[in-house]
Amino acid sequence: LVMAAYNAGPGVVRNAIARANGETNFWKLYEYLPEAAQNYVPAFIAATYVLQNASAHNIFAIRPMISFDQINTIDITEPVSFQEISAVTEVSCDIIRFLNPS
Repeated sequence: LVMAAYNAGPGVVRNAIARANGETNFWKLYEYLPEAAQNYVPAFIAATYVLQNASAHNIFAIRPMISFDQINTIDITEPVSFQEISAVTEVSCDIIRFLNPS
């Protein structure tokens, strides 16, 4: 119910409980909740299941090419080529191109 309240608001969940004669089981409140909450809670349950049982379903995390502790920001005020940046930073042009937000 916490996830339903997070999604729809605590007042909406309280109203659903009242309409369901005091039931506090999500599945018994389901029909009294807005569609967004009806979809949100099962999606959250599914995501949690997948995360907890990923290897059993042959799902494995992909290691990132670069971790955040390996990068930094360079503010550039005038045009500079990737080749020039690569020469100064010793980072390949392909990686600079991948990390460049523009």
